[in-house]
Amino acid sequence: NIFKTEAVSSEVITEPIALDVAVPRSDFIRKLLAQPYWWRKINFGKIALFIFSLYLFFLAITLMKDGARGMVPLFQNSLNLANGFNSLGFGWVFAYVIMSGSPVAAAALTFFDAGVFDKFGAFAMITGSRFGASFIVLLIGFIYIVRGRDRSSSLSMGVLALLVTISTYIPALIIGGIILR
Repeated sequence: NIFKTEAVSSEVITEPIALDVAVPRSDFIRKLLAQPYWWRKINFGKIALFIFSLYLFFLAITLMKDGARGMVPLFQNSLNLANGFNSLGFGWVFAYVIMSGSPVAAAALTFFDAGVFDKFGAFAMITGSRFGASFIVLLIGFIYIVRGRDRSSSLSMGVLALLVTISTYIPALIIGGIILR
């Protein structure tokens, strides 16, 4: 019987008795039990922030596509984007104007969907947006130099971005043009 029973006056008190049984544990198990569980190390707040950021990114791209759809009549009537060179240049300049290449790529897909230009025109406009974005990196490096920052690291990042973009996208534009035509 693991219960101790005592009779005090006319009452019977029953209390559990603690059994001193030693469970042998190895050092590995002690170390394992001493460490926190792996899920305690995960920051669920950061994961939620990442998922919310992805949602906002896709929402912004969707809104940019819808906004670009309203500009379609302007481009169909006033600008000649029928050939690839014009589309390439338009994507390049458009990336300069809005200081980013990703919205230009989203707009290029919207213009293609609306029939402003063909597949090669959309491909050329996306390529132009990449060229414009790399020149923006070069421009920001130049601004850093003007503001007195380290010359070698500021300008070298812009030149590197420009050279990598040109060496990648010009052959891709030629090969893609052959495939798409």
